[in-house]
Amino acid sequence: MTRLLYKVTVNDSVSQESQAGNTRNTGLDLLRILSMFMVVLLHVNIHGGVLNNVTENTGQWYMSRFIEQFCIVAVNIFAMISGYVNYGKKFKITNIFSLWLQVLIYSLGIYLLSVAIKDDVTFENEIFREYALPVSTKRYWYFSAYFFVFFTFPALNLIIEKSNKVNATVFIVLILFLITVIGDAKNAFTMGDGYSTIWLIVLYLVGAYFKKYDFNLKFKDYKINKIIYLIMYVFFTVFGLFIYKLGISDFALGRVIYYTYLFNVLSAISLFLFYSKLKIKQSKLLTLLSTASFGVYIISSHKYFAQEFMTDKFKQYITCNPFYMALVMVGKSLLMFVCCIIVDIIRIYLFKFVGFNKLMKKLQVKIDDFYKNYMADSDI
Repeated sequence: MTRLLYKVTVNDSVSQESQAGNTRNTGLDLLRILSMFMVVLLHVNIHGGVLNNVTENTGQWYMSRFIEQFCIVAVNIFAMISGYVNYGKKFKITNIFSLWLQVLIYSLGIYLLSVAIKDDVTFENEIFREYALPVSTKRYWYFSAYFFVFFTFPALNLIIEKSNKVNATVFIVLILFLITVIGDAKNAFTMGDGYSTIWLIVLYLVGAYFKKYDFNLKFKDYKINKIIYLIMYVFFTVFGLFIYKLGISDFALGRVIYYTYLFNVLSAISLFLFYSKLKIKQSKLLTLLSTASFGVYIISSHKYFAQEFMTDKFKQYITCNPFYMALVMVGKSLLMFVCCIIVDIIRIYLFKFVGFNKLMKKLQVKIDDFYKNYMADSDI
C-alpha cells in the first residue's frame, strides 16, 4: 500500500485520461478569485446585519436573499477546485506547512495589532492561545477542515485513479444524492450542513473526477455549449430560492443558506463546470491574484477585522432602495476584497524575499529522499 501511494503521489504517476489536464486551468484561477469575493459579500450580508434584519417579503429581503443564494456556492466551489488542482499532482507535505504559516501570521497578527491599536481589545493568554493555534481551536472552520483533508489527498486521488468511469460516476452521484436529498433535512449523516471535513472530502472527489474525465454533459453525441452551465447556475440558484420561499419540501425549509442544500450543490457544480471550460490565456497577474485569494478569506474572516468593518455596519441600508442597498454591499465588499488581496500579495513577495519558498523546496526534496530511502521499500 505504501508503494502504491508513493507511486501515485510522489512520482506523479497519473492515468492517461488525466495527463491532458495537467496544465494550469486559468478559468479556475478566475473562479477562485470570484469565489473569494463571494465569501466577502456573504459575510457582509450576514455579519453586516442585512440578512437577519430585513423585513420579509420586502424588496430588500428578496435582494438580500438573492445575494445570499448567488454567493453561497463559494465554499463548495473552492473545495472542488482543490480536488481538480491536486488530482494527478505530486503530493507536497510542505504545502500545508506554508498554508498553516500564512494562517498563523494573519490569525495572530491581526489579534496582536488589535490589542495594540484598539482600547477595547486587551491581551489575554486564553485568547492568545486560540489565535496561536488556529487549526485545533477552529478559528477558521474551513481551514481546520481542510487541514485534515489535506493529509487524505493521496488516498482520495488513489480512489479516483483506480476507479473506472462507470464506478466513479455511480459512487459520486450516490454520495451526493444521499447527502443532499436523503440526509439533508435533519442533517441525518452529520454533515454539519456542509461545515465539515467529510463534506470537503466529498467535494474534493467531485473536483478530481471532473479533472480525470474532463467532464462535459452530452446530448446524444453532442457536447453542450459551456454557456449552458452558466444558465444552469442561474436556474438552480433562482429555483432553489423559489422552493425555499414556497416551503414545498422539508429539506428546503431553513436550509437555503447551507452548503449541502441540493440546489446550492447543483448551482456550484454548474458554475464550476462553466469556468473549467473557459479558454483564457495564462497570465502571471491572474495566477498571482488566484494564489493570494485564500488570504482574503483568512483576513476578512478574522473576528477583529469583521468587528471593525462588517458587524452591523450595513444595517443602516436595509430601508434604502434595494438596488442601492445591493450596490453599497457589493462596492464595499469589493473594496475590502482588494485591500485584503493587496496585503496577501505583499506577504507572498515577503516570503519570496526572505527565501522561505526556496527553503520549502529544499525541505520537500529531503522529505522525498527520506521517503524513497526508508519508506517506499517497507512492507507497511
